[in-house]
Amino acid sequence: MTDAVFSFDADGSLTNWNGAAAEATGYDASALADLTFADLFGSDAPALTDLQTGEVALDLVSADGDPHPVTFEVHRLAGEGAAVALVGVDGDRRGDHRVRVLREMYEIVADRGRSFHEQVEALLALGRAELDTAYGTLSRIEGEEYVFEVVDADEDDDGIEAGDVVPLAATNCEVAASTEQTLVLGDVARDAPGQTDRAGYQKWGISCYIGAPVFVEEGVYGTFCFYDTTPRNGQFSDWEVTLVDLMSRWVSYELQHERANERLERQNERLERFASIVSHDLRNPLNVADGSVELARASGDLEELDRARSALDRMDALIDDLLTLSRAGEDIGDTEAVDLAALCRDCWGDLSTVEGDLVVATGRTIQADRTRLRQLLGNLFRNALEHGGADATVTVGDLPDGFYVADNGVGITEEDREVVFERGYSTSSGGTGYGLDIVSEIAGAHGWDVSLTESEEGGALCRDCWGDLSTVEGDLVVATGRTIQADRTRLRQLLGNLFRNALEHGGADATVTVGDLPDGFYVADNGVGITEEDREVVFERGYSTSSGGTGYGLDIVSEIAGAHGWDVSLTESEEGGARFEITGVTGA
Repeated sequence: MTDAVFSFDADGSLTNWNGAAAEATGYDASALADLTFADLFGSDAPALTDLQTGEVALDLVSADGDPHPVTFEVHRLAGEGAAVALVGVDGDRRGDHRVRVLREMYEIVADRGRSFHEQVEALLALGRAELDTAYGTLSRIEGEEYVFEVVDADEDDDGIEAGDVVPLAATNCEVAASTEQTLVLGDVARDAPGQTDRAGYQKWGISCYIGAPVFVEEGVYGTFCFYDTTPRNGQFSDWEVTLVDLMSRWVSYELQHERANERLERQNERLERFASIVSHDLRNPLNVADGSVELARASGDLEELDRARSALDRMDALIDDLLTLSRAGEDIGDTEAVDLAALCRDCWGDLSTVEGDLVVATGRTIQADRTRLRQLLGNLFRNALEHGGADATVTVGDLPDGFYVADNGVGITEEDREVVFERGYSTSSGGTGYGLDIVSEIAGAHGWDVSLTESEEGGALCRDCWGDLSTVEGDLVVATGRTIQADRTRLRQLLGNLFRNALEHGGADATVTVGDLPDGFYVADNGVGITEEDREVVFERGYSTSSGGTGYGLDIVSEIAGAHGWDVSLTESEEGGARFEITGVTGA
């Protein structure tokens, strides 16, 4: 019975066992999965919650109904009332060693003087020593990326470090995560030849692997795994698989506990905030309304009722925003792929009075809660229009890891930028002061960061070039605030030639847009476009589709771009016209 290991959750359900345990009971795997502590040890056994760390004598009831006296070592894996492991002991040297390993594991997870990160580091070190592997990692999965959170390896090994990110598809962990089962490969080439085309095997030489999924809130968070570049002659033993499973279950428990605590803290903060709002923000207009009604009653002056009505309207606006705010910070459940450009236009159309202009310079699709993202955009648009009025231009564009919403209004001073997201902040007499607070809450619920800077009057050279054109009947949309390193005179020639090309083909209805790329900018139009066949030759000397064209305009563009060390290419714009992309550009 030395090898037998049983693991139970706090409710007494059997959650894990090894082959020796199954053999000792006589049950098959499907039957064991439905058993509890009471099923295996009888009604006369002490309650699972009463078992103390150390040795205990129990009668193991096998499938034939016969009791078998067994001595077990009791290990609590995550504190009082949490998972319990029973390890059969009989004085065998190997059993004594395994008991010592589990005892060390218990001491690690029970040490509340260590942070969670330090505990995981210690577990990985313990696991590596017991499994004799080169690496041990706790990693999380973010979409198609695999992020190494905690790494244990030899000090002189810098192959993998915490914070490194690799494609999920490159790892064996993708299998453990997708199947939600422990993956055991003593020799990857021997045990799973279909996995040898992964980069983990081809490039990094990972030849043996054992890893278990880590769960948080009924979903796979990541994996807890060990691996080496040397394959094993045999397979990982039942004991080794059990050890990895126990460690991964403790990590899952702690991460879930941590997330629950964070959620509770956020809920408490919101409750405190709403208590303050009800006691202060709503009380003021309520007092005004009450006082105005009393004055109207005493004096007969009906104008006092107008003051009361204004105060009630103010309360109504406050309550609407408070209801939105109460839901804004709630945890995001399922997200969906959202077309940011389309949603921006929908939100703009939602505004009851729109006198400004919206410029959408993004083609990005993002994962988000559509309803709450719509609220976020709507609040930012209203904020811009409140301060910019009929002359406001609101631009939505891309950032390397997100997006921005900018306006051409008077801006917000550096001092006020520190407080704009705080409850009650407003520079408008009719504002409730909750619009940007709601934006902050929605962003936080998505795990995003939101910040405020000054929008740049970027595109000054674009506007100058547009003004140089002798006859301009189309429209120019500048959706860039970027400053770049360039020869101003020749960049002006490049832009002028691209603008003329767009106007020659688009005429009076042409709209030309200049926007940002991650490493450059683009010039796009809504004209008839250029066929795929002609895109191969448009930069050649003499090419022109206009009877009055010289055929050198785009050749000059190509030469100027090349002189700067930039690349220029032609694709189709979203409107079906031409889009010239200039990349390899260096910022100022």
